Amino acid sequence: MKTKQKIIFWLSIVLILLIILAYLFIRYNKQIETLSSLSDLKMKQKELEEQLAKLNQQKIQLENNVKNILEIVTKLQQNMNLQTLGQNTIKIKNMNQSLLQKQNEIKMIDVKIDKTSKEIEILKRIIAEPFDIIINDITNYPEGFVKPKKDSFIMNSIITGMPDVVSNPTKLELGNTETVIIANDSKTNTILVVSPANDSSFPTLFTIDIKYSGDINMWRLSTADKNRDFMPNYQYNNEIIESKDFSSKFLHNKSTYEIGNKNIKMANVNLGNKIMCVTTTGDVIDKNNNTYAKVEMSFKGMKIEFLNEKETISGIIIILSPKIGTNQLPE
Repeated sequence: MKTKQKIIFWLSIVLILLIILAYLFIRYNKQIETLSSLSDLKMKQKELEEQLAKLNQQKIQLENNVKNILEIVTKLQQNMNLQTLGQNTIKIKNMNQSLLQKQNEIKMIDVKIDKTSKEIEILKRIIAEPFDIIINDITNYPEGFVKPKKDSFIMNSIITGMPDVVSNPTKLELGNTETVIIANDSKTNTILVVSPANDSSFPTLFTIDIKYSGDINMWRLSTADKNRDFMPNYQYNNEIIESKDFSSKFLHNKSTYEIGNKNIKMANVNLGNKIMCVTTTGDVIDKNNNTYAKVEMSFKGMKIEFLNEKETISGIIIILSPKIGTNQLPE
């Protein structure tokens, strides 16, 4: 074969290999993108953890094989004499070839272990992310006024889907920062709910700060924009909704909430009969078209500040956008 033909031949081989690798890479990313719910993500994580355990077992077995081969080679070298020289030399050569093969297999498994470990870590961060949440009282109390008790609140989250995924409620003490784990996936929304606990109540004026405390490259908290393609059924902005109007205005899946005795219950939290619903940044309007609160976004979170002393609410709902659609697992 002429030199030019050899070059064309090997270039063709390389091109075919590149096409195959590109196809496998695209297919792999598509598999990740089609994970449609938290349960899918958890199932993927479980599969990867099982795969990692098998890889580690294979590595241990190969390392034991390498150890045995080295012991056999050492014994053959020690017992070599004129009578066994030729036979032992052949055995040692075969053993060394087997040793090289096992060592290469270990290197390949190490690459797979590293990749699988990274995938598991990213899936863990996707499935459940830490946020620092604090509720502060900013009411202008009269001089000398002493509050009789310290209020506390219940916060929880629910991922809407089939089925809905409900987290465990977290208790928040007024003025204390609490780290809350919030789950979110790439295909649907997460709903946060906040309500006073026991005999507590919301302060007249207060703020809620929610800041992501994990890897800033993995998550950005954002409320759902009613004009986005993934929110086609939302026809309202931030507003205060009473229980009698809730079903007609909160156009989310009815499986996410219950209505009984004029009270709304969502994610195992009783939200009462007058709920502030936040779907985007900007002002929250009360029934008299006055600004009750404002919602501001930052790179790592959001802040809700309550401005109107004339209105009271019994619970808060915050709709969060899907968030991992653009994130990819490592190559």
